[in-house]
Amino acid sequence: MASQVKGIHRVKKTLSGGRKVEYHYAWRGGPRFWDSKTAIQKGGAGYWAAYHEAVQSRRSDTGQFRQVIVDFLESREFASKAERTRKDYEKSIRHPQGIDATFGDAPIAAFNRPEIRRVAYTWRDKFASPRVADHFKGHLSAIVS
Repeated sequence: MASQVKGIHRVKKTLSGGRKVEYHYAWRGGPRFWDSKTAIQKGGAGYWAAYHEAVQSRRSDTGQFRQVIVDFLESREFASKAERTRKDYEKSIRHPQGIDATFGDAPIAAFNRPEIRRVAYTWRDKFASPRVADHFKGHLSAIVS
């Protein structure tokens, strides 16, 4: 049944020790709600409870910039980028001082105001490496546009 639900993003990996694991995300770029290392059975009641909790978290983001981030990650434009570029964007978004942590809870309307530039430049200037700061700011600009 879990394989029939549209939108669940499944990732299978082989760890360095040769062990194979599987991760399930509520959507591509969304929160991980299950992995094969847990005692929760795939397709069981706990699995679906975790899935529904993750989906509810997405609905609560309506009107926030986080929804723009999610839409960008699900877009054709993002999917058409090279794998390395997608990883760079995801790092910029998920970094502890990254785009989602800094701007995710902001209302979307805030990005229509001129003051957002000052906020973005102040955020950029907090990074120790100017190169990293410029990459993060460039990724923010691409998401906003």
